[in-house]
Amino acid sequence: MGNRLASVGHLVYAPDGHRRWASKSGISLFEVYAASVDVIIELIGWCFGKGGRVDELSLGVMAEYNLDRPMKDTAPLMDAFLMGASKVCGSRVVQELDIQVDVVGELDVLFSKHSDEEKLHSALKKVNGHEGKKVHVLAPYNGNKELARALTRCAETGQQPTFEGLAKFWRIPKVDLYLRTGQAKGFVRIPQYLPGIEKARLFGTPTYPQDFTKKEFDRIIRDFLSLEDSYEKTSRK
Repeated sequence: MGNRLASVGHLVYAPDGHRRWASKSGISLFEVYAASVDVIIELIGWCFGKGGRVDELSLGVMAEYNLDRPMKDTAPLMDAFLMGASKVCGSRVVQELDIQVDVVGELDVLFSKHSDEEKLHSALKKVNGHEGKKVHVLAPYNGNKELARALTRCAETGQQPTFEGLAKFWRIPKVDLYLRTGQAKGFVRIPQYLPGIEKARLFGTPTYPQDFTKKEFDRIIRDFLSLEDSYEKTSRK
């Protein structure tokens, strides 16, 4: 039998279902995203606060392909991203736990379509000098470009493009647990490549990100840690 895990090495939390929740609730997309940010701040505390069992967290808040949608959809997303970055970095949990926050993504593409680059820099200044656990904000992330860059660096440095070789050039750690909300009947959809997803465990929940609770989060983490340490991919039913 395999060894049981003591903690989640790297959790990727992908909040999906915002537009569906907006349609159901009859409120604006920006308000929906803002409500999701509040849950994300709580989730950081669930991961790293008292009793937390996560070593590193990535937030899959925006993929590069999201920017190809009509402006009526992308403008609220980009505005909410900048608002959310400021709110997360200035939050009590991030400040008290000394959380490190960085943004990983195709920022040149983002700011070619959105001019408020200084707002992001101002948000990140709030966590300057922090030395605690790490939170990576994936926005706007493109896993295919990330993989292509790693392959290029392997070729340039003479590294074999094995799993271990590629991992040296990823900007986030390999994924151990991928958790995505808004998935019908718990089915997990992965919209793009993530480092190490081949060996990760996959959990999905039909719960919308605005309704995600600590009780459900704790149950998923408990289920993950109770599984034998193998490369088998599983979905929460």
